[in-house]
Amino acid sequence: MTKSAKLYVGTVIGAGATALVGGIASGHFSSTAWLFVLAAVAAALIKVRLPMMKSTYSLSALVLLFGIFHFALADTLVAACCAALAQSLWNTKTRTGLLKASFNVANHVVSMAVCFTMAGYLRGLHWYEPAIFAAVAVSHFAINSGLTSGAVALSGGVAFSGICNEWYVWTAPYYLVGAALVGLLVGAGRWTGPNAWLILPPLLYLVHFFRAISRYHLTNTARPEPIVKLPARAAAYVYGVIVAGAGIGTLLVFMWPPSDLAKLAAFALLTVATSFCKIRLPGITGTLSLSFILLIVAVAELSLGDAVILAALAATVQCLWRPKRRPLPSQVAFNAACLVLSTAAAGGGSMLAAQYLPFDSLLAILAPAALILCGANTVMVATVLCLIEDRPLSHTLEGCNFWSLPYYLVGAVAAALMIACMRTTGWYSSVLVLPAMLMIYMSYRLHVARSGA
Repeated sequence: MTKSAKLYVGTVIGAGATALVGGIASGHFSSTAWLFVLAAVAAALIKVRLPMMKSTYSLSALVLLFGIFHFALADTLVAACCAALAQSLWNTKTRTGLLKASFNVANHVVSMAVCFTMAGYLRGLHWYEPAIFAAVAVSHFAINSGLTSGAVALSGGVAFSGICNEWYVWTAPYYLVGAALVGLLVGAGRWTGPNAWLILPPLLYLVHFFRAISRYHLTNTARPEPIVKLPARAAAYVYGVIVAGAGIGTLLVFMWPPSDLAKLAAFALLTVATSFCKIRLPGITGTLSLSFILLIVAVAELSLGDAVILAALAATVQCLWRPKRRPLPSQVAFNAACLVLSTAAAGGGSMLAAQYLPFDSLLAILAPAALILCGANTVMVATVLCLIEDRPLSHTLEGCNFWSLPYYLVGAVAAALMIACMRTTGWYSSVLVLPAMLMIYMSYRLHVARSGA
């Protein structure tokens, strides 16, 4: 082990020892703490071998995550120690040395101490509990995985990013499914309802999608060559969409001018930031970004004028940020017009749903908005692609939907959580949900890259 690796491991162990002593000295043990410790140890003994990975992953992290919201700091730290020891010593192919076992224990203690402190602070602000849980769950995974990856990278003399990618690619989606299940159980009867269980199907479908593209090497995914001149039909369609988008967008902005400029500015900054996080889709000249989550939220919570402004901003940034080829002005205008028209249609659909449906719920507004926004934008983009490439629309739609559907489904869940957060504790606290979606974005991007596409 190199000197830098020894220094790093020693620092983590020292931090873990300090956190453990401080947590035990300043806290108290619950009467049922022993049950929690036993559950954490039992979960640590259940090791899961994930697809395409040589190492195993235990379920103790999920039990410890539960403990953050139900037990005292001293309870969670002792449970983390016992779980880490059990995981390090039980059913291993090679004997675990004292240094490695100590590092594993310190890693668990540090991540739990930070997340416990974070949860306590956020709960003191009385923010939306599910959003707090999502932020804490992502932080726990990031800290635990980051500390482990750092030790492996320094010990082996390899790049930190490579180790992170290797470990992250499969643990992240499975962890999120488990964390969502824990969150639903944690909040049972307090801050979740029957509709909350709709979170799980999109996450499970995403894992199924990842497994499918990992088993089969995709073929015929080469990107089309750039078009020098649009065919007549495609040009007429493109400029027709641009004119329609500009006209309807301008009309909606005049009909519903921005009422809260500070709120619109905050959403504009978030829209720009999420537009930077984009994924290039195989086989088609298109990308996915996180900005569509903000558009769904805007349709439900802002005026329609605000929503179309954000749509135009999102499409423009997505086109101009680090493109493979410099886009033509007509391409930027067309993409912006498509997203403006899709957002306007989604806003109209949600208004009609809220007005005519016999029940009033978040799902009644969100479902039409998400379906129309994603469906309309996909159809308009697929139409121009089939006109340019002279392919059947059904074939182009199939390719677009294959890659975009899992991403959109999970994004709609994130949007629902953000909207619920905004309606409960204010729009500023809804940003707690975005790290979870960023985690999905990174995992999706890694899986697409590994598929050979």
